[in-house]
Amino acid sequence: MITPFARWTLGLALLVALLTLACFWPAVSADFVGWDDDINLYENARIQKLSAENLHWMFMDLEKAMRYKPLSWLAWAVIHEGAGLKPAPFHLANVLLHTANAVLLFFLLKALLGAGLASTSKLQNELGAAVGALFWSLHPLRVEPVAWATGLPYCLSLCFALGMILCYWQFATAPAGARSSGLYCAAVALFVLALMTYPIVISLAVTPVAMDYWLTCKRAEPSPWLRWRHAPFFTAAALLAVIALFARFERSAQYEAVSGLDEFTMGHRVSQAFYVWAYYCWRMAWPVGLSPLYYNLTGFSPGDWPFLLSCVVVVAASVSLFLRRQRWPTAWVIIGCHLAWLVPVLGLTENSYVPSDRYSYASGMLGGLGLAIGARRLLAGGKIAAAATASLLLLASLAIVAVRQVSIWHDTPRLFAHMIEHVDTDKRRSLLWLHLGSWHQKRRDYTAAEQAYRAGLSGTADEPNLHIALGQVMQRQGRHRDALPHYEFVLQQGKADADLFGDYAVALLFTGQTSAAEQQIAEAVRRAPEQHRHRHNWALILKRLGRDAEADAQESEARRIAAAEAARVPAK
Repeated sequence: MITPFARWTLGLALLVALLTLACFWPAVSADFVGWDDDINLYENARIQKLSAENLHWMFMDLEKAMRYKPLSWLAWAVIHEGAGLKPAPFHLANVLLHTANAVLLFFLLKALLGAGLASTSKLQNELGAAVGALFWSLHPLRVEPVAWATGLPYCLSLCFALGMILCYWQFATAPAGARSSGLYCAAVALFVLALMTYPIVISLAVTPVAMDYWLTCKRAEPSPWLRWRHAPFFTAAALLAVIALFARFERSAQYEAVSGLDEFTMGHRVSQAFYVWAYYCWRMAWPVGLSPLYYNLTGFSPGDWPFLLSCVVVVAASVSLFLRRQRWPTAWVIIGCHLAWLVPVLGLTENSYVPSDRYSYASGMLGGLGLAIGARRLLAGGKIAAAATASLLLLASLAIVAVRQVSIWHDTPRLFAHMIEHVDTDKRRSLLWLHLGSWHQKRRDYTAAEQAYRAGLSGTADEPNLHIALGQVMQRQGRHRDALPHYEFVLQQGKADADLFGDYAVALLFTGQTSAAEQQIAEAVRRAPEQHRHRHNWALILKRLGRDAEADAQESEARRIAAAEAARVPAK
C-alpha cells in the first residue's frame, strides 16, 4: 500500500520529469547539425551496422574522437538499428536520458537532505530536492548536451554515474553490520560503465570519498574517511586516465598536437585552470550569450584581470571553507567536488581551449544541491511564501531561456547564424561561414553555399580557403570562368595545394585554355601522384590535345590507384 508521503515523493518525481520533458521536448523535432553530428552519426558507417567488425572497432578505437567511449558508439548503433538514420530517435534518447537524470538527481538530493538537518520534515526535504533537481535540469547550460544529438555520451555517462552515487550512498548510510555487498558491487560496476561511456566522469571517482567524509563529520565518527573500499573507483579512473592520455598524445594525427610548454606555459595552464573553475560558477549564475563556441581562452595572458581575479576568488573560497570544514562540512564537500569534478575539462593539454557548456553537465548538479539546501532552509524557517515565489521565478526564468536555446539547435543554418552573431572578429566569422557553406555544398545547395562563402569574404577578403571553396561551388554550377579569378588569387598568395592545381586545370579546360590546363594538372599530379582523380583529369586533357597514347597511360594509372584505394577501405 502506498502511503500519503510516498504519493508525495512519486508526485514530485513525476513533476520533475514532466517539467524537464516539456522544456526539452522541442529538441525531438530537430535535425542533425553540421557540428560533429556528421563525424559521429550520419556519416559514420561504424554505427550504422551492428556487425562484429564494427563492435570490435567500438571497443578498440581511440582515433575517431580521441576518447575511449565504446558504450556511446554502441548506444548510437542500437538506436540506428532500431530506428534508422533519422534524427528524431537520437534526439529522443537524449531527452529521455536527461529526464531520467533529473529524476535520479531528485532522489539523490532527497537522500542527501534527509541526512542533514534533523529539524526539517521529510516534505521540506523533498520540496527542496525537487527545486534543486529542476534548477539543474532546466538550466540553459544543459541545452547543449541534450539538444545536440552528439551530446548523448554526456547524458548516458552521467546516468550511470548517478546510479553509482545512489548505490554507494545507500551502502554507506546503512548500519555497519547491514551493508549490502551487492549495492557496493553495483556502484563499482556502474562507475565502470560510466567511464566506458565517456571519460569526462573520470574524476567522479572522488565522490565516494566525499560522501564518506561528510558522513564521518555528521556522525562525529573516529574512523578514517579514506578507506580501502574507495580503491576500485580510483583504480578504474586511473586506467581510463592512462587510455585517455595515450589517445591524446599518441593518436592525434587528425587533431592539433598537444601544445608544448614553450607555447603554452605552465603559467598559462594554471591560470586557465583557475579561470575554468570560476567560469562555470558565474556561468551557472548568469547563463546568457550561450554558444557552442567561445574564444575567451584564445591568446590570453596569465596576468589579465579575469584570470588573476579567478585565481584569487577560487583560492580564497577554497582556503576559507577548508579552514571551516568542521563547521561547514557540506560547503567544503561541494567546493571540493567542484574542483575535482572539473579536472578533466580544465584543458591543461590544450592551447586555444573552448570551455563548452556541456562540460558543466556533471558539476552543475552541485549548484542544484546548493539551491536545494537553500530552499529547504527557507521552508524550515517558515518562509514558505518566499521560498515558493523565489523558486517559481527562478525556475520559470531558466526554462524560458532554455527553451529559446533549444530552438537554436534545431538545424545547421540556425545554429551557425547564432554562432556567427556571437563571435567577435571577422576572421572567426569567416571560418564559420566557410563551415556553413561546406555543409550546404555537401547537400548540393550550391546557391546557399555560394551565399555563405561570399558572406565570409565580405569580412576577410584575403581568406584563401573561402576563395577555393567559392571557386569549387561555381564550377559545380558550370561557371568555370567565374571560378578562375578565385583560384588565381590563391595561386598568387602561394598557398595552393595539389587539389587547387587540379581544380584550376579543370576550369581552364572548360574555358578553352587546354595547354594551360595541362601545365596545371601536371603540377597537381607531381604534388599528389597517388590521387586518381588528377590522373583521370590529365587523361581527359591529353585526349583533348590529341595525345591518345599518353592519355591511355594516365587513365590506366588512375584505375590502378582507384582499385588500390578501394581495397584499403573497409566495407560498410
